[in-house]
Amino acid sequence: MNTKVRATLASDFLEHFQAVSFSVQYPRGMALIEQGAFVEQVSVVEEDVLKTAQLTESGAEIIIGLVLPGSITGLTSVILRERSPVSVITVTRVRMVHIPARVFLQRLEQAGLFACQVYKSLCSEYNCLLSSLA
Repeated sequence: MNTKVRATLASDFLEHFQAVSFSVQYPRGMALIEQGAFVEQVSVVEEDVLKTAQLTESGAEIIIGLVLPGSITGLTSVILRERSPVSVITVTRVRMVHIPARVFLQRLEQAGLFACQVYKSLCSEYNCLLSSLA
């Protein structure tokens, strides 16, 4: 997805949560979401890069993709209320904005336009993943 489009989607997304979101900076190499864990928040990458990875049965790490600024993490796991299929790990020092899952889900259930923005974000993330596999 185009960087400008990703930044616009993230900005619109965060606009809905100004009062309840909080920003945190993380060091390089930190696992923010562990594969198989429940996700407690939806997060927007403000600066730098994350990777998504899965561990194989033998313990080897397979990098699924990179998560760039403006990307939103945790959406699928929070919406479906399922465990994360991947780990999310900082590649560089990363700044992220977090929105508690409970607040996010309440907002999603109440607002049609907001739900459309979330859907667009999910579709673009999915398309990015598919294009990286091709």
